[in-house]
Amino acid sequence: MGDTRAARPASSLPVQACVPSTDAPLTLLKWAPRPTSPVLRTASEEQARNGTEKVQGGASVLIQAGEGVGGTGAQEQQVSPAIMSLAQQMLQMQAPLGPHLCDFVVGAPMGAVLRPTLKQVIMILLISLSSFEFGLVLSWPNAFSTQLSSDNSTLLNHQLHFTPWEMDMVGSLSFAGKTTSVFLGGWLTGSFGRRLSNIYGCFPLILGWFFIIFAYNNTLILVGRFFCGFGTLIMLISSKIYAAEITNISFRGMATITVEVMKFVGYLTVAATATDLSWYKMAMINVILLVIYGISVWLVLPETPAFLTVQNKEAEARRVLRVVRGPKADVDAELSLLKLRNEREDGSSGYTALIKKDMLNKMVPLFVLIFLRAFCGSDVIISYTTRMLKDLGVTMDHNLSTLIISSVSLSGVILSGSVVDRVGRRLCLIVSLVFMATGYAMLGFYTYFLPPAPLPGHEPDIRLLPSLDDSATVSYLPEAPSGGEVENRLFPVFCFIGIAFANAAGMSSLPLLIAVEYFPTSIRAQGLSVCLLWLNFITIAALQLYSTMVEVLTLAGLYWHYALLSAAAILHVMFFIRETNQQDIG
Repeated sequence: MGDTRAARPASSLPVQACVPSTDAPLTLLKWAPRPTSPVLRTASEEQARNGTEKVQGGASVLIQAGEGVGGTGAQEQQVSPAIMSLAQQMLQMQAPLGPHLCDFVVGAPMGAVLRPTLKQVIMILLISLSSFEFGLVLSWPNAFSTQLSSDNSTLLNHQLHFTPWEMDMVGSLSFAGKTTSVFLGGWLTGSFGRRLSNIYGCFPLILGWFFIIFAYNNTLILVGRFFCGFGTLIMLISSKIYAAEITNISFRGMATITVEVMKFVGYLTVAATATDLSWYKMAMINVILLVIYGISVWLVLPETPAFLTVQNKEAEARRVLRVVRGPKADVDAELSLLKLRNEREDGSSGYTALIKKDMLNKMVPLFVLIFLRAFCGSDVIISYTTRMLKDLGVTMDHNLSTLIISSVSLSGVILSGSVVDRVGRRLCLIVSLVFMATGYAMLGFYTYFLPPAPLPGHEPDIRLLPSLDDSATVSYLPEAPSGGEVENRLFPVFCFIGIAFANAAGMSSLPLLIAVEYFPTSIRAQGLSVCLLWLNFITIAALQLYSTMVEVLTLAGLYWHYALLSAAAILHVMFFIRETNQQDIG
């Protein structure tokens, strides 16, 4: 290096990073006074500076200049092995910055795996309790509607009388609350952090449960359900992002799926305790759990290093990373790429960044995937299990069918979490859709060649707002009359179990996991909130159109329609969905 460069004070060196363009090669700056972390620069930024060395081909790494220690003399610095491996990969591909595979491990080549620490596991389990609460909120109307038919008294000994329309609203208003809080949840999570926004979500939830506990009329129950839905979505956004950002890259899928697993545990908890606990006692227990949960998050969980980095709190981010990742992690390398991936040349941030061309190119395939998820029956088979089985000539107790499908779905989600980091998101989705398409096709042929006899008293049920959640909130169907002869058909039951298992193992949970991983840290909360808003609207459309589609397409046509859209989803995943497994997402 030249002596003129050596005499240059460290304070005069620019330190900001910028995203390299596709046509500008990167340079390797070997001179740097005690760098704090490696970053990338384009050659055009450094071509006028002495002491640089241009690397042939596509890319190389530039050490960021930091504050000198013990003088301002020139010195050679060793580039992190993880970053050098990335540079070598980019040289081979003749491309700008690409994904970093697996974890950042000191002295290890690209592709190394860093096992999660015990602290990581505890953090993920704690944050996933918010999803457990999410499952309790969605399933609570099952216990409420069942108990109200036998005992309609409240905690204050008032009598409640719900019309069918009002009972529908018990489920629908939680959806309204979730829709209302979508953008607020994204803004809170992006502005105040994942940890604090998760705590903020507890307050409307506690308020909603208090309305339900001390309700003396129907209105307070409905208001409480609105606030419960309002709070759960804020917690859902922050918890999914927290789990994805706090864990190692190599186990990110399993960590995020753990959040989904706890939602099904919440479903099963309500189904298992509905006979022993009254609906208002369940609400009391929820308040106690939320208070304990909020205090635990405040005292135990740190903010994610990714959020701290984009907020320019690098010292705190480095400290959290060292605690969470362990001593073998290459903390400086991870922090540097985090900053690089969250720099936008146009300076846009928040929701405005989502309308830029590069973000729209990511969001359009996601929106199509979410559309296919809704209209291949992903939510319909969960919400309308009892109803769809009755359409097939099978009668089953509502609570029993809910328990069976929830248990099968839980098994599918657990399987997905155990393999999603090994085989990838796309392969899990494709296998899930193959089994779903096969199951739907078999049901279509079954109902076409062996049409079920109509059940006595079973009339089409077309409502303004159906159950809007991932579990049926109310049993809307009339009970089969006593002494009625109903054919017991096991084949459609097994088909349903297979479809529910395959759906939970892929199509039900993985689109939102991919949505979390598609966006950089600076706009991840906003991107996920927009995807959730689209998911809510398209889900209500799919649920609302069920009866109409049965009348227009016939039952066999409906299942063939689901099979065709499942097949279309396979092609969409193969050609338009980018794999995010084992990759640095910024």
